[in-house]
Amino acid sequence: MSKFILCCSFFVASLLFVSCFPSSEQATKTIPLPKSTFVDSAYFDFAKHIEIAEYSNYFIIKTGTQLEHEYIVVSDSYKLPDSLSSYTRIPYPVKNIACMSTTQVGLIEFIGLANKIAGIANSKYVYSDVIQQRIKEDLITNLDQQDLESWIKADIDLVLLSDPQAAFQEKLQALGIASLIMPEYLESHPLGRAEWHVIFDYLTDDYSNNRQNWAEVISLYELLAKKASEIKTKPSVMTGLPYKGTWYMPGGDGYLAQLIEDAGGNYIYSKSQGTKSMSLDLEAVINTCDTAQFWINPGTATSLQEIQAADSRLANLRPFQDSLIYNASKRQSASGGYDLYESGVARPDLLLQDLIKFLHFNDDRLQYFERLN
Repeated sequence: MSKFILCCSFFVASLLFVSCFPSSEQATKTIPLPKSTFVDSAYFDFAKHIEIAEYSNYFIIKTGTQLEHEYIVVSDSYKLPDSLSSYTRIPYPVKNIACMSTTQVGLIEFIGLANKIAGIANSKYVYSDVIQQRIKEDLITNLDQQDLESWIKADIDLVLLSDPQAAFQEKLQALGIASLIMPEYLESHPLGRAEWHVIFDYLTDDYSNNRQNWAEVISLYELLAKKASEIKTKPSVMTGLPYKGTWYMPGGDGYLAQLIEDAGGNYIYSKSQGTKSMSLDLEAVINTCDTAQFWINPGTATSLQEIQAADSRLANLRPFQDSLIYNASKRQSASGGYDLYESGVARPDLLLQDLIKFLHFNDDRLQYFERLN
């Protein structure tokens, strides 16, 4: 990246501005900088729903299923030409970020920028001890969409949203607060979701100090996946828990299906197409999953008794009979925050390691998962 060039451009432009327009009234105006030239593009190995292009005076960021959300990250002193007026403007550098999802918190903390988080929606569900301590010290505000006064007090300059919220975004805009759609959940590869941490290198003026850490995450994940692929036995795996007679099962092209495959498992619905969850009839799932050997992530259940209480027929399934049901609830806060949705997003290598341990080696020394009793 050429952040140094970007910052220097802003500095030089400011000096030129002061020398050419000495009066205080004129000094509040913005001026066009020299024509911006393309510098480089951020290269993403795994993420498919984000693009970043670096120019000499600004960054262009595109996110979404079709990269339909377009942003320009630029200094307040830069007057945008008409050709860029359609882009949503984000001030550079972003200093105070509001997170509407704990996955965003996990990615930001992974690269050592917890100090950039100024507000979190439903902060009580955050697992991280570091973040909870900052909340206690009033360094992070618990944000409520119905109480916009809290957003002003927290001096938020960018809100991260998982999906568009037109009405809410209009309110933020009226307050002078920018918003950015950050749908990392669209990524079907575990490393793809984690790779979204790169976006913060272009939003803030702090260099990520976790380049080596990220390289190690990739290396360990790929090594584990390779080792797991060499194991001949592929245990069958089911997931989820029915809700009011309907079982929402992940699609065969989705994140969890990829994780199971990389762990050397055989996801029961691996041949189903798509990344979105399927709404299936309870009876159909029971019949299809009759041969499953392992059962992972059964909703919020923390015991076999809770699963049986959901529907007594579930107790007849093989994973229940063999006590081979695992949930990623080992790292859970007293208020219900799951670290699976924080550091687990940034560290898919550790999630993969857990799955390989219990799928192939009957090893319950796990970081995120625990066997239900």
